[in-house]
Amino acid sequence: MCIRDSNVMMRVFFFIKYYNFKAVNTSVIAENRYVVARGWTLIGFAGDTLTLIFIMLAFVQHFSENVDLLLLSWKRLLLGLAAFFNCVLLLSHFHNFPRFYLMAQAMTTALPHLGMYLVGIFPIFFGYSLCGVAVFGGMSDTFATVWDSMRTLYCMLNGDSLLDIYNFTNQSDFIVLRWFLFLFMLSFLLVFIGNILNIALAIVQDSYT
Repeated sequence: MCIRDSNVMMRVFFFIKYYNFKAVNTSVIAENRYVVARGWTLIGFAGDTLTLIFIMLAFVQHFSENVDLLLLSWKRLLLGLAAFFNCVLLLSHFHNFPRFYLMAQAMTTALPHLGMYLVGIFPIFFGYSLCGVAVFGGMSDTFATVWDSMRTLYCMLNGDSLLDIYNFTNQSDFIVLRWFLFLFMLSFLLVFIGNILNIALAIVQDSYT
């Protein structure tokens, strides 16, 4: 009798655990769908807002006697951004077609993790940028300012003209600085291309599973 009662109690326990787990999973799925829907709503709101501002500026320019180049530049910028947001919004219509919605669903999962990961690695990237300005700023325009240094390092991450950057920066007569430039570029490529970018790729690949 005790054994039968214990079996009944165990079944009731696992029954309750199963439906609690199912309810939690259902609530998590519903919450994720709400977050995704809110994201698409924000994208649509941004696209519509930019379109309306562009239309208002177009009316202003149409009834203006003089051609304002600044206004024309703002119109082009708003038109480009509005077209971009509205094209991205087209992905929301693929929600009922999983094969077409795979990339958007994966990026929705990966972007929060990638955002935190980028925040974590930015001090390293910024440190390389400051080091480049301090050491090579007076020898090359590629490291003249912090912005130029960050742009040069970003181009290096994409393998863009590595030899040209090295030859253009390597203008010092001091042999220690020449060797330091070699080690600077080598260590940057090893740290970012050999390690950091591969971890980012792993985060994106994990979102597809």
